[in-house]
Amino acid sequence: MTATSSNLSLDDLLERPRLAPVQRRVIIICLLMAVLDGFDAQTIGYAAPAIGAELGVTPAAFATVFSVGLLGMALGSVLFGSLADRIGRRTVILLCVAVFALCTLAVVLTNAFALLLVLRFVAGLGLGGATPSLIALSAEYTPQRLRSTVVMVIVGALPLGAFLGGVLAAVLIPAFGWRSVFLVGGSLPFLMLIVAVLWLPESLHRLAARGPEERFKRVARGLAPEGVGTIVWQSQARVVKSGGAAPVGVLFRGRRRMDTALLWITFFSTLLALFLLLNWLPTLLHQSGMVQSAAVVATAGFSLGGFVGSIVLGQVIDRRRRPFGPLLFGYAVAIVFTAATAFSTGSVVLVVAFAVVMGFGLIGCQTGISAVAASLYPADARGTGVGWAFGVGRVGSILGPALAGGLLTVGLAPAAVIAFAAAPTALAALGLAGLARRADNTEKV
Repeated sequence: MTATSSNLSLDDLLERPRLAPVQRRVIIICLLMAVLDGFDAQTIGYAAPAIGAELGVTPAAFATVFSVGLLGMALGSVLFGSLADRIGRRTVILLCVAVFALCTLAVVLTNAFALLLVLRFVAGLGLGGATPSLIALSAEYTPQRLRSTVVMVIVGALPLGAFLGGVLAAVLIPAFGWRSVFLVGGSLPFLMLIVAVLWLPESLHRLAARGPEERFKRVARGLAPEGVGTIVWQSQARVVKSGGAAPVGVLFRGRRRMDTALLWITFFSTLLALFLLLNWLPTLLHQSGMVQSAAVVATAGFSLGGFVGSIVLGQVIDRRRRPFGPLLFGYAVAIVFTAATAFSTGSVVLVVAFAVVMGFGLIGCQTGISAVAASLYPADARGTGVGWAFGVGRVGSILGPALAGGLLTVGLAPAAVIAFAAAPTALAALGLAGLARRADNTEKV
């Protein structure tokens, strides 16, 4: 017997045996936008050597460009994340994509280092603000049985975009100059913006809570062809509106105090190492003797390895009861191959191969620790716990590029700076090992 419109809940609308066209549309649009987000976030790293040569800027000075962009991303995550709760995820996605697309295009016209700083900061606001809403919106339209896989793929799309950007940069920069990368990086998001305006719906949960009712029913009919009655609207409005964020203090109550500290160490150290490499690897490899196009390809391989690592480690974690073993293995791989990359700069083939494996471990673990964060806290504190973990991690992502610039300034060799990234990676592994040990002790009690 077919469920009638009067007894369909919001979960009933989503948990169908097959994905409805509107669900597939939301996932695909969010996936493509995440790819472009990753593409634009990494363009400055690929183009930095060429920009520095044209503008007369030393490689160490580019630490400021990298850091202001990451600062913008950190602020964008917080500011636009809160704004999305008030004006809707779709609206925030459209706004943020427009911001980073416009600022990326504007870089094509700049000849001043100061203006480049401003444009990368504002672009960072859009890049950082778009990602959480893309992940949340795709998750809200995905059935529970597929949700972790879809979120994993959306998160993995960021390094995939960085990889594709590196492939394009390796072709475009030698042929057309560094501005061509930003021209492509700014134009494609505008095309996706048109697609999103036409076909990307607002969050169904938000429409159920705040309306308008007719708009909710129009989207819901795409999920349930038999129609949706007023009982669905009224019941979901009550459910979605109830609930709120837990105070930050709940993260430090009882045994959670040490769990939260170890989690923050893991996030901070992982993102410090990751963004040090993402932003500086093309320049460091180029300064170590590799031609610029080969250095860009190696960095793209690092991002591609991260995309593969996110999926492979995510699937392994889904099959296991606990995530710590696969992630500690991933950190060990990242540490070993970070050192191997640093000591192999004389061989392009080895550097590219080692960079892929390094990305598999480091970026794959960065995705996996999100699952660890979600498992540490009860449902009413999960959003607060995960949000603050990412916030602390963003501090590491800002300090990483600045630290690399400082190490170059004091005379450390470029290859040694690459090897240095293994140190925060090891610290992250120690933090995760501490969490694993505490989980073991809890199970024995």
